[in-house]
Amino acid sequence: AINSTNFNIQESEFVLTANNSPVDVCSPNDAVFNFTYNTFLGFSGTTTFSTSGLPAGASATINPTTVTADGTTVTVTVTGVGSLSIGNYPFTLTGTSGTVTSSANVEFNVNDANFATINTITPASGVTDVAPSNVVFTWNTDPNATSYELDISTDSAFSSVIDSQTLTTNTYTSTSLATQTMYWWRVRAVNDCGNGAYATSDFQTANIGCNTYVSNDTPIAIPDSNAAGISSTITVTDVSSITDVNVTIDITHTYASDLTISLISPAGTEVILSLENGGSGENYTNTVFDDDAANPIASGATPFTGAFQPTEALSVLNSEFSSGDWQLKVVDNYGFDTGNIESWSIEICGAPQNDTDGDGIPDASDNCVNTPNFDQADTDGDGIGDVCDDD
Repeated sequence: AINSTNFNIQESEFVLTANNSPVDVCSPNDAVFNFTYNTFLGFSGTTTFSTSGLPAGASATINPTTVTADGTTVTVTVTGVGSLSIGNYPFTLTGTSGTVTSSANVEFNVNDANFATINTITPASGVTDVAPSNVVFTWNTDPNATSYELDISTDSAFSSVIDSQTLTTNTYTSTSLATQTMYWWRVRAVNDCGNGAYATSDFQTANIGCNTYVSNDTPIAIPDSNAAGISSTITVTDVSSITDVNVTIDITHTYASDLTISLISPAGTEVILSLENGGSGENYTNTVFDDDAANPIASGATPFTGAFQPTEALSVLNSEFSSGDWQLKVVDNYGFDTGNIESWSIEICGAPQNDTDGDGIPDASDNCVNTPNFDQADTDGDGIGDVCDDD
């Protein structure tokens, strides 16, 4: 017969459980640990405790040093912390009763009040035209910090803080800043000893603009059962740092699921908009691909009129530059059914960038700011484009 009663297998007559590891301690204070001693199988022997692995200069006081009763709390106080460097220190508490032993591994982190100088990195102080959609805040690390406090404000006195964070890493991304706004931000290191001095910086977000560009080489026939497919090209001359892209297409085809439809950016990034969707239905009619749409394209039905999330996110294009040739690529993967790219358009939102020489390369990235050089050729690799390099 099988006994269906719930039961536990207990390997030891007693166990030690650490209740508060790791412990963060401010030097020279003591590190205090609490353990629970539990017995099983009617065990009532006397258990004696000891520690091992403590760093040189530190010692432990155990209270009580011996126990017999189940559920007893055992406190271990580590002294001599003031002699230790900032860092992490593991050690072990072991209980011994005759030939029976049980151990618990714990650790403590030593900090002090000597904080390193924090310097803001990005956004750089005084920078303008920062795209507000995904602003990445970074600063140098302090090995003495257990966390960082970050504030973002619309005034230099920080009386109008719009975002406040406690972070364990030296980076934070904000997605909720307004356009064309001056911001101040500050960050400081924090640990159990207190906090360091604030590092403060300021920047201004860009005036994000959106423009729509329409194909002028359509309609184009889609070759049947051809892995190379066909592309329609829209050339964008405006230079901006992209914050959002949306694509609208009109495609006629007698078997929609034959098609793989992609957008290719001037930088060569390919985003699949729709991958063999629509079954035996026909056409894409005024279909808008928008990451913010409510439903994915795979859940739609022909002729897919309305807004849909693309198969792959268009947000991968954010922070690329808008200028150059954008391609809508359509591949008909199977035979017998045919169709056309009737028309398409692309909406690009972004922060306008200066382009002094009009070559489509923003000044911040152009290796010849005042001389057009579309290919950015730099034969000697010195960071200066060939067309303006004297050496």
